[in-house]
Amino acid sequence: MPAPVETSYLRPAFLTAIVAAIVSWAVAAVVVVVASGTSGLSAGPLARTAIRTWLVALGSGIDAGPVSIGLLPLGGTVLCTALVARAAVWVVADPLDELAAFAAASAGAFGAVAAIASAATNVGDVHTSIVRSAATGFVVGGLGAAWGSVQRHHDGERWWFTAPAEARTVVRAAVPGLLTVLAAAAVLVVVLLVTNVRQAGDLWALLDPGFGGGIALAIGSLLAVPTLVLWTASALVGPGFAIGSGTSVDLTGSQLGQVPGFPLLAALPTPGEFPGWVFVLGLVPLLAGIVSGWRVEPGEREGLV
Repeated sequence: MPAPVETSYLRPAFLTAIVAAIVSWAVAAVVVVVASGTSGLSAGPLARTAIRTWLVALGSGIDAGPVSIGLLPLGGTVLCTALVARAAVWVVADPLDELAAFAAASAGAFGAVAAIASAATNVGDVHTSIVRSAATGFVVGGLGAAWGSVQRHHDGERWWFTAPAEARTVVRAAVPGLLTVLAAAAVLVVVLLVTNVRQAGDLWALLDPGFGGGIALAIGSLLAVPTLVLWTASALVGPGFAIGSGTSVDLTGSQLGQVPGFPLLAALPTPGEFPGWVFVLGLVPLLAGIVSGWRVEPGEREGLV
């Protein structure tokens, strides 16, 4: 007997968004408690700080007086997406008749929750961006909900084989090429971190975060590693990246202005023009293109023309 199909997607979509938000706030609250301890910590400030931590992990950025943080911690965004997916696994008991509509409704609900949470916690000198909170919440909610539903009912193959043949060909070719660039960028980041580990240690000692703060700083550093990998991939492909004003890095050289004292940023290359051999790294996108082309069968190439 076939499994029943959920015809109404609104109820599971709203439940997924609410459950995911609550679970995310709980995880953020644990991080806040570990970082600051329990002494003198009341429920109101704890809840507000936990929600702000969640919003920053989403990618809202935060302004606290003279300090402004706009860095997108890509690892935190992926973690939030995974929590939404887990909530969808719990909520979506029956297969959905309209997966795209469910994902869109979940995206809207989760984005609305993020925007409301941002507006509710914007008090005093500490502010998160309502627009960025809504936008990143929309993306995270939609992707996570779709991922969780497909994971729960193991119907990824059904959605894959019902997609147009041209789309499947493009995905099969693009994914290995993308992974090639990201793998090269990850190796380069590891090399830079290893060669600059002493500078990272000096920055850590200068911050003196303590035990709980050290755990929170370590978590933040790990969540920011994918962002650094993505920046490095941007440099390998060509555009490079910039951090604030007067700071940019590409394959020609590095210009560093005022850089935040974040230990992970010790991996940034030394300011100045790079040696000529660095241009060899520009062959990475060419290698990625070769890998992508190798994944396409001759018959599939004809269909793409």
